[in-house]
Amino acid sequence: MKRIILLCLLLLTACSKEEINVSFTISPISDEEFSKVGGIDQPNQEDFKMLDFELNVELPNGTVSSEKVRFDNLRETLNTIDGTERYWYGSGWEYELNMKRQIVIYTKGVSNEQLTKAFEETEIHIVWMEDEKQHTRTYNLAEILEIQ
Repeated sequence: MKRIILLCLLLLTACSKEEINVSFTISPISDEEFSKVGGIDQPNQEDFKMLDFELNVELPNGTVSSEKVRFDNLRETLNTIDGTERYWYGSGWEYELNMKRQIVIYTKGVSNEQLTKAFEETEIHIVWMEDEKQHTRTYNLAEILEIQ
């Protein structure tokens, strides 16, 4: 009987906690994505990378009254690295507190350190109301960036 009660308490606790998964990576561009690159004479595949951002948020059922995500402008951030247009093209989607962005970036002449530094001021803010209390989670993109 104690095991059943303990299991029920664990399940209730697990159900009342938010789950936030966020990833931000920069990796080599695929052959397929490189075939779509245009706007530059004699492009070189090594001069482009894929920036992937993914956010998945699960909030406790029935307790959330409103939610929002504020995401700083990636295009603007990329294009301020050295005055060169770095954002090449991209796609993505958003649904409630879930989002995905895939952006091809031009990285010729830019080091991994410069890429990381560019995102030091870039954040994503997740805000929701639960039981009349506002909750906020903020992620700095430079801190979670993985460059492959």
